[in-house]
Amino acid sequence: METIFVAPGKYVQGCALLNEAGVYVKEYGEKSLIIADGLVQNLIKEPLARSLEKSGIKTHIEVFSGECCRPEIERLSNIATNLGVDIVIAVGGGKTLDTGKAVAFNRGAASIMVPTIAATDAATSSVSALYSEDHIYESALKFSQNPNLILVDTEIISKAPLRFLVAGMGDALATKFEARACFSSGAKNAMGGKSTLAGLALADLAYEIILNHGLHAKFAVENKVVTPSLEKVVEANVLLSGLGWENVGLAVAHAFQGALTAIPRSHLAYHGEKVAVGTLIQMVLEDRPFNEISDLIKFYKSVGLPKNLAGLGMDKPTEEEILKIVSRMCQPGSYAHNMPFTIKERMLRDAIIMADSIGNKI
Repeated sequence: METIFVAPGKYVQGCALLNEAGVYVKEYGEKSLIIADGLVQNLIKEPLARSLEKSGIKTHIEVFSGECCRPEIERLSNIATNLGVDIVIAVGGGKTLDTGKAVAFNRGAASIMVPTIAATDAATSSVSALYSEDHIYESALKFSQNPNLILVDTEIISKAPLRFLVAGMGDALATKFEARACFSSGAKNAMGGKSTLAGLALADLAYEIILNHGLHAKFAVENKVVTPSLEKVVEANVLLSGLGWENVGLAVAHAFQGALTAIPRSHLAYHGEKVAVGTLIQMVLEDRPFNEISDLIKFYKSVGLPKNLAGLGMDKPTEEEILKIVSRMCQPGSYAHNMPFTIKERMLRDAIIMADSIGNKI
């Protein structure tokens, strides 16, 4: 099996970066479609549109419907084709960015990601998570290349609700454990190749940065300021985590997140919050030392990550709900099968119950 490493074409991060966006975007074309979350459209319209116009780039802004699903991808792809754009700029959260990647691929246009929150690593990858219109995870769309350009304005992220940054920490912390599992099992990475040592090292680095700087970054966002710790955590959430998982792989933590989308009362929990609890489940499965699990839970508590199922809207989960989650986690193609041992439904059921119990007690 060949070793494969992939990465975005260029990553730029800095305070008030959108004021200079046109300088970086102009090398990719002259006509752009901006796909923006409705909530952030007004926030970015002035600095981004002004900067693009200053660099001679024509823009058309289209509001994203809210779900990365086939009908929305098709709608926006038709708009991109009718406008004849050569650049697709996605601005917002993970679902907006994933939709933008698909639209850019369909159009054959440059793909530019502008995350306005640091809740996931969606901006960096060549993969989009596809959901149904009812918000249930369906599959992953894989593209031939990663985004051409990522622009991360840390001033905007510092002013976003704190919960987004914290959820991103939960998503990024899992990368170390999932990457280690995939590396041990020899599972193929997202591009169908052998895992890279570089990806493994970056996954570990994301974990260390968040443990060392996560609480300070939380304080920065509470005060809506940009600090060195916030810059480090944003890089870990958006860039390092993405490079880590895509070049090594995902395992039980993300399998749990995907399966949980079938439980309606968990829908208010964010992606990274679900992954954080999934990490605890994976650690129980791996029989990691109790103090390692408890130390991570204490960090969760310090920054505000959920530590049990109740934190995901699933207070007193029923046996039926747990078995539904377990069944989805064991389906063919599930990331759970990337573990270095055979996964069985009873194992997962017991690990979910045990992780929830530990989280309740610490």
